[in-house]
Amino acid sequence: IVCFRDKDDAAHFVWPQPLPVKTAQQRQEDIARIVDVAHIVHEKYYYTPEKHPHYFVPFHKDTPMHTPRVHLGEQVTEMNQFYQVRRGMYVRKNKRNVCPTLTANMGTGGHNVPIVRTLHGIRKLTPEETLMIQGFPIGERYFLPTTRGKPLANNAVYKQAGNAVSVPVVSRLASAIWDACTRATP
Repeated sequence: IVCFRDKDDAAHFVWPQPLPVKTAQQRQEDIARIVDVAHIVHEKYYYTPEKHPHYFVPFHKDTPMHTPRVHLGEQVTEMNQFYQVRRGMYVRKNKRNVCPTLTANMGTGGHNVPIVRTLHGIRKLTPEETLMIQGFPIGERYFLPTTRGKPLANNAVYKQAGNAVSVPVVSRLASAIWDACTRATP
């Protein structure tokens, strides 16, 4: 919702034009710029059978055919793709090559956490990566939030990323609002 106090400003507002649709290859390149699949991140981000046995349930011949079963090692197969475990019952690859919705509870073990395959295993996104997906220029001119000079807890950063509005969207809307207000006749 875009609102104006002045009717003249509102009359000059023009919604930003839609961006061109990216190809699957372009989206995979975007993912590769954000998610570093070659380097190891802290072990706490990785899903392993030892730490998460419920995400590595083997297939048994006696299991009924349509019984929900999650086995990340078998189901998360491609790099530069986003996956998520849905309701703890099945794994879904995001076929549109975009990140699934970032939720405020992803740092507390909530469901639907975006996961990726890397050269070193299957892991969830780091707090930095979630902010970068939202468009924050981490490492360029923006750094992870702190409080009293100390880094915020990861779950607080995940919550910020999940509650954030995408920076490029806000930027385009703000530019359109600015244009409307500066073109309005006094």
